[in-house]
Amino acid sequence: MLPRYQQALAAELPIRFVDINEGPGLARKVDMLPTVVLMLGGGEIDRIVGSWGPDNFFKLLAQMRAKVG
Repeated sequence: MLPRYQQALAAELPIRFVDINEGPGLARKVDMLPTVVLMLGGGEIDRIVGSWGPDNFFKLLAQMRAKVG
């Protein structure tokens, strides 16, 4: 899934791996892995919790992306 993401979205929505115990700007703690958090301006916009499979992941990501225009 990461290669597909890198081709399609990495330039617009870069991936950053952070320590879940020290991640700044999170609305709540991360208690399940994987968790993808969309951040903007240092704050959490939305998150995807758990493994949804590639097709569903990209659909959820598109919904998240629409929240920020």
